[in-house]
Amino acid sequence: MRIYICGVPRVGKTTLAKYLKRKLKNTNLFVSEAFRNGFQAMRPSEAKDWGTKTSKLRTDDFPVFLKTFLEWNEKFSGNDSIVDLSLLNIEKIYEMLDENDIIVCLGFGGKSNNEIFKIIRKFEHGNDYTITKTDEELKKLWGDMAKRDKHNMSFAAEHNISYFETTEREKISKEIYKYIKSVLTKNNEFIDD
Repeated sequence: MRIYICGVPRVGKTTLAKYLKRKLKNTNLFVSEAFRNGFQAMRPSEAKDWGTKTSKLRTDDFPVFLKTFLEWNEKFSGNDSIVDLSLLNIEKIYEMLDENDIIVCLGFGGKSNNEIFKIIRKFEHGNDYTITKTDEELKKLWGDMAKRDKHNMSFAAEHNISYFETTEREKISKEIYKYIKSVLTKNNEFIDD
C-alpha cells in the first residue's frame, strides 16, 4: 500500500508526509528529491539540469522508475510507503495506482495567484528557497499556479480523489490523517498509531 501526496508547489506535501510518517508505523517516507536524484543517476543525459529539464522527469519512463523503486523498497523493507510527489502531475499518479493505494491531492482551494503567493509567504520558514525570491520571480518560476490548482481540483472531483485545501496546515494534516486512517481501517490495513 502506498499513500501518494500530490499538488502544486509549496502546498504542504512534505509537511503532510512528515506528519503522516510520525503517525503511521511501519512506513517509509519518500520525498521528490529522492526520486529526482535516483532518476538523474539513471538518466543523466536527460535529467542533469533540474532547473531547465524538469519536463524530462515527467516522461513515461519516470513513473515506471518510481513504481519499480517503491515495489522493491517495500519488498525488502516490509514497510508501506508515503510518497510526496511534486514531480508528476495528478494524471500520471492516478495511472500508477494499485488497488489499495491512496492518493491525496493538496491545493489552495481555487484561490487566485495573488492569494496563493500570500499563503506561500505565510508558511515560509528556515531555509525555504522562496524566502530569497520576490513574488514576481516566483510567478515567473511557477507560472499560473491557480490554473494548475483548479485543474487538480477538477481532476480529483472527476476521479473520486480526495482534495484538501491546505491553508490551515496543522488542522488539515489531522483531517487528512483521519481520512487515511478510515480508508486503511476499511481495507483492514490500519496499524495502530
